[in-house]
Amino acid sequence: MRFRLLLLVVIGMLEVSGRAEAFTVNSGFTDPCHERFTMVTHFQTRVRIPSELIPDAPEGAWESFIKAIEKQMAISFESRGERFYYASLLAGVRANDTDGHSTLNLNALRSMHVHPEMQYEHFLRAQDDDYEQGNIHAIEMGREKILYFFELMKQFLILPRASQIIDVGIAMDFHGEVKIQVWAVAFFLGKALHTLQDSFSHTIRTDDMMRIIHVLNYVEAVGGGWEEERDGLRHSDAMDECGEEMGPVLEGVLGASNDLIFAAEAFIQSAGEDDLPVQVVLDKWTSYQEGCDMSNDYCDSVWAKRASEHPTLPYLESYFGCQSLERKGGTWLAMGILVTCLVFWGLRRRKCLTKK
Repeated sequence: MRFRLLLLVVIGMLEVSGRAEAFTVNSGFTDPCHERFTMVTHFQTRVRIPSELIPDAPEGAWESFIKAIEKQMAISFESRGERFYYASLLAGVRANDTDGHSTLNLNALRSMHVHPEMQYEHFLRAQDDDYEQGNIHAIEMGREKILYFFELMKQFLILPRASQIIDVGIAMDFHGEVKIQVWAVAFFLGKALHTLQDSFSHTIRTDDMMRIIHVLNYVEAVGGGWEEERDGLRHSDAMDECGEEMGPVLEGVLGASNDLIFAAEAFIQSAGEDDLPVQVVLDKWTSYQEGCDMSNDYCDSVWAKRASEHPTLPYLESYFGCQSLERKGGTWLAMGILVTCLVFWGLRRRKCLTKK
């Protein structure tokens, strides 16, 4: 009952202007879903990293960043060390989607999101993840990404505290990339949380949300040459929504995030020596159930039906009405044409505005 009440609070926080927003990070145009999942998880679990493990917070731009977060989410932190921890954590949560680029920088973001190496960071299929084996490999690589972020945490935990502070780029709309200092340990934990949360919006799961039956496809969905039987269901805007209709998915996100936060607490306090809890979390939430595919409507999953409602389409087809390109190499060619079209569109718009 308590958890369901928390879930309703999260849904209320995520609804903006009466419309559900996507699993997004904060920008001038999108709702901070990932940030809010992460903060609600921390407050619900009441996990507190011992202050003596957090490096002394330096003076710098991170303070403006966390002030903006506090204002937007109507929250406050108890100490400077806690504020530095959450600034670092939330910078990591954002990094998977922006990598320091503003959400206004469409060229940089689109190129980043279709890059083959980025698919697993979002728990999606890469270009060669085909048929059922593609599901298995994508899940394996998504898990590996999360474990890789924990390995990076360990590498910094064994260093002197002052050496655990790094500079990262953070996206600030209308300002572009801003460099801030963060605690590397919390930063990479934020990236791991983002990937695990994406394993709910970018997959089809069993009704209890515990097992994955299918992994969605973004890179070929936007690049052209997509074939459902081979490449899997397209990435879906409907599955990325955070409204009340996604309640079971959001409940799964919070449950998995809670478990990973508890595992991270043990991991950090052991200086990276105790990674068994992290493995247990991944086994619990990212196991694969075979036998659900296009031939049986993905075991008649309601979430597969929902994913088909608003699939992500090729950029050129969606925005310019261009014919889809061939699969191999088509994504990068599509991106090149798209960037060119955007440049000419921008110049034309600028010319029109100057005439007014």
